[in-house]
Amino acid sequence: MSWTDSQNLYARIYGYNEHPEEKVEIVSDLIETYPVPATKYVYDNTLANGYKVQDVNPQPGYLVKVYRIVKVNGKVKSNKLLSKNLYEPIAAVIRVGTKK
Repeated sequence: MSWTDSQNLYARIYGYNEHPEEKVEIVSDLIETYPVPATKYVYDNTLANGYKVQDVNPQPGYLVKVYRIVKVNGKVKSNKLLSKNLYEPIAAVIRVGTKK
């Protein structure tokens, strides 16, 4: 069963726990942050001269590693790298009017 609200996705998983003594955690580790690139300007002849509209909001980039950690009685039994993800930084895009 799954559902969402305005910002989250929820899921319920049903089944039998074959290892109740184990606790499984999914942990993300931020490795590096990349700065926002320089703003990109796009000239638009449909906008009044000098009028500006921001089409894309800037975002920094991130390098993230995700691990599955299994613990038994609070001690780490296994620590497995599940993924290494690069989220590219995004430059702001601003349209600048040139219409006379």
